[in-house]
Amino acid sequence: MRTRGNDPIVVAFERFAERHGDRPLLLCSAGVVTAGDLAALARAAARTLRTARLEARSPVGLCGANGAGFLAAFLACRRAGHPVALFDPGATPRERGDTARRLGLAAILTTAPGAGLSGAAGDEVFRLTRRAARRRTETPADTAVIKLTSGSTGRPRGVASTAEALLADDAAIRAAMGIGDADRLVAAVPFAHSYGLSSLVVPALTRGIPLLLPDSGSPLAPWLAAQALGGTVLPTVPAFVAGLLALGEAPPWPATLRLLVTAGAPLWPETAALLRRRYGRSAHVFYGASECGGISYDPSGESGERGTAGIPLPGVRLRLEPVPGAPARAGRLSVASPSTGLTYLPQPDPALGSGRFLTPDLARRRGDEVVLLGRLDAVINVRGRKIDPREVERHIARLRPVRDVVVHAVPAARGGEPRVRAVIACAAGSLDGASVRRWCRGRLGDHKVPREILIVPALPLTARGKIDREAVARLPRPALDA
Repeated sequence: MRTRGNDPIVVAFERFAERHGDRPLLLCSAGVVTAGDLAALARAAARTLRTARLEARSPVGLCGANGAGFLAAFLACRRAGHPVALFDPGATPRERGDTARRLGLAAILTTAPGAGLSGAAGDEVFRLTRRAARRRTETPADTAVIKLTSGSTGRPRGVASTAEALLADDAAIRAAMGIGDADRLVAAVPFAHSYGLSSLVVPALTRGIPLLLPDSGSPLAPWLAAQALGGTVLPTVPAFVAGLLALGEAPPWPATLRLLVTAGAPLWPETAALLRRRYGRSAHVFYGASECGGISYDPSGESGERGTAGIPLPGVRLRLEPVPGAPARAGRLSVASPSTGLTYLPQPDPALGSGRFLTPDLARRRGDEVVLLGRLDAVINVRGRKIDPREVERHIARLRPVRDVVVHAVPAARGGEPRVRAVIACAAGSLDGASVRRWCRGRLGDHKVPREILIVPALPLTARGKIDREAVARLPRPALDA
């Protein structure tokens, strides 16, 4: 197989496929996809791309569930020199269209589920939709991937990243987590998310580390996949851990699983402690961002219970930038690393560029560890006093029935200043608003005590497994315990 492009990820995969074409690369209950199978599927994706006669180096959107189709489409786009904009698999056509217009995508390539397992290829697996011609967004020449930010606080933006940045992120993550070629990674987070891209896609394509695909339809599918297929590393989100622990009869720890990693949201200390008591094992906290990849990691498995985000990854340099009114020794976290993106798209922002990302997170250092204190753009102002929702969330999370919690501002019923609302996920009948307020009054200032409390069985999640804060804000108010 002759390599036309110079993307190092594609070059590494093609070399691996030539030497080890029979090696299993993706495994699931329905079958196995080898490196050779994936190479053939990538050629089919390339044929679909060629039929569109796209302008050279024009960006292409990619939308598909975790699987061989996604990996093949990624390889085909990069081999042809197209930057790849990665959509959430759950993005609606309208959302994809809006993002495509703003980023100036030339086309969107979608993949069918189960590709590589059914024998289907070409038009049966890949569908290319050309976008109407328009002035293209200025994309840096060496852009390999356009990551889409989560959009939890607004419309998603693109983050232009190079292949070298992805490889640097993968190397730092593997070094910090001790991931080697003998590992089997449970593909429990979307390939399209920065977390899944660096933790799953890149090590699979460049080193042939097998990916285990959970069956759809069961919240416990990643756990069951680890049990059935010999998973050794499970990257997931805190909501999965909380849901696992909420089961009356939780399934046993998979015999081969040596590392459980959580990222994308805070792992509450109470959840971390309960996991250790239940299983005698720990969750390892991982903190990162689409803009710069991995930032910090907890190698000890103890940071979750201490309420910290671990220590900086190899090659990551952190600074705390002064913030007026911030707590003592706290500041806005600035990250510099080889994994940092080039720029935001469609419009640049001084927060990202030149190998540096100024995060929206307020943080402090505790020895070598990072302590996250909340997002600066989420602060609530009540009667001229600032409230950090993360502080209130931490206190409420200590209540035993609480599985997860979001604290945010809602408009007052008759105008005026906003009210603080807590939306709490717990078992029905295990908690009420009065008990939550009593708990908070003994530990927080009166202005920080939530005036509105909504009890729900579960918080809404994005396709990435993170709490969907926009959906939380839209939850109806008539049923509130005010």
